[in-house]
Amino acid sequence: MSDMLRQTLRRLWPERCAEPNIPSARPTQGKSERRRHDHSTCSRIKRITQLVGMPPEHFQGLYQTVIDEATAYLGTISLDDQTADQRLYYALTLAERALNIRQAYLLPADIPPEELARRGDRWTYGVFLVAFIRGLAGPRPPADQPMHGKELVGVLLPPFALNWLRAESALVQIFEGRQNGYQSPVFAIDDIIARALGGCADRSPIGPCDVAEVFAGDDSPLLRLPACIDQLRNQGRISINRKLADAFVTHSEFWLESRSGLGLVRSWLIDESGLLPPSRTALLDLLQAHHLCRSTPDKHLAIWNADVIHPDDTAAKHRLICFPIELIWPKTGQRPPTFRGKIVPA
Repeated sequence: MSDMLRQTLRRLWPERCAEPNIPSARPTQGKSERRRHDHSTCSRIKRITQLVGMPPEHFQGLYQTVIDEATAYLGTISLDDQTADQRLYYALTLAERALNIRQAYLLPADIPPEELARRGDRWTYGVFLVAFIRGLAGPRPPADQPMHGKELVGVLLPPFALNWLRAESALVQIFEGRQNGYQSPVFAIDDIIARALGGCADRSPIGPCDVAEVFAGDDSPLLRLPACIDQLRNQGRISINRKLADAFVTHSEFWLESRSGLGLVRSWLIDESGLLPPSRTALLDLLQAHHLCRSTPDKHLAIWNADVIHPDDTAAKHRLICFPIELIWPKTGQRPPTFRGKIVPA
């Protein structure tokens, strides 16, 4: 960082720039260092770098240092290389999800906006540490290898990082006095980690979690689609059977608009599962793979091109996803009134 830029930052955010000098280089760590350069691990670190948004030298000193020390630490607790790699990958995945969710939270809470700019980086760092340390234990922490926040903070964090973190007393409390496992006294961080853990549900004893695998699995969040539609309807968030509606109900089908309707479903999945669903195209493929929607008879596509003719004889072209009505509402008494117009597939 140039002297001019450093002076400018110090003038704008004096507290943010009051960080100790960060070492610019660290010694290599042999085999542990080589594991850190695996492609999947590097991709997670790159994504965390983007989410944090810190200058490279600050990220290197505060975040990369912790990752390097964790890599070395995992090699000291009688883990084979493959298990250590999986633990590190899981920890990075959990941290990435937590940092992504953290963006929706104002931390610390109940302070003026100008304070957020100066103190937010520490809370982002706190979220990273909580998630990363929890993730080092794997999806199902072994009883004989607990990962205690207080112990690992002392192992993983360099002194200057710990001193920087101490400016936020609430964050320091998270890591002090915890001898029986890890629990955050800060509700917002508890909530973030719980949502991140929900997104990292992994059915294997130990191993990395992947969004595509979660959504493609036997307990895919997509299987909760009936509850999703019902909740969106009860909350008045989805419009049905109107002009420019998100969905239409006929006697035998539920037709969901492929853009606005599917967008509402995707938002619901984020809120409920705490993870970012796959892309729109991937979601359509998964709906077909789980046999939730009906495919077009000619090209076996998830999206139907259809003319929606309203009761006043006005018509509009829509791109719809077709679901059996009994899938969404098994009982006829639960269903909304049927559409009084016509839906004519092209």
